[in-house]
Amino acid sequence: MATLKELTWEFHKNAERSNFARKLLKGELTEEKYAEYLFNQHHIYNELETWAGKAGLLNGIQAICRTEAIIKDRTQLMYGGFNLTKTAIKYGHWVHHLYTFKPELLMAHIYVRHFGDLHGGQMIAKRVPGEGNYYKFNGQEKDLIAKVRSRLEGKEEVYVDEAIKCFQFATDLFKELSGE
Repeated sequence: MATLKELTWEFHKNAERSNFARKLLKGELTEEKYAEYLFNQHHIYNELETWAGKAGLLNGIQAICRTEAIIKDRTQLMYGGFNLTKTAIKYGHWVHHLYTFKPELLMAHIYVRHFGDLHGGQMIAKRVPGEGNYYKFNGQEKDLIAKVRSRLEGKEEVYVDEAIKCFQFATDLFKELSGE
């Protein structure tokens, strides 16, 4: 059976190819543009982590949560006055919908978003303005990855469509933030 990574690879690569993601990965975002990104990420992660927490999906992996770390980074940058993107708003509605009707599918979103932070985020942290708390897991990376993978194991087919949807939301956010 293929892994979730293999089943979603094309969508992962598509998200990374966007202009915004390339600038983020290269450390080429202005401090203000990065602050706008964090503003939207805060909303996205707060919604996901709130509903996933209520569904009990974060039990034993609470250290994976990023909302508080994003707040620290936003506070440090001291930019404000941003409006949420349409994508961030739609995403919040979508994860609430999942919580209401199929809460187990929120694990696909935890996989896509948080694994990106656990893996690629380590490289990004060195290239963004501020301390990059958003990408710091205090040495718990391997443990968190193992715990999440164990929850997904053997259920890849259940989560693949929702993981793809999460990558599409990420791609849409990147496009919206770069004005594409």
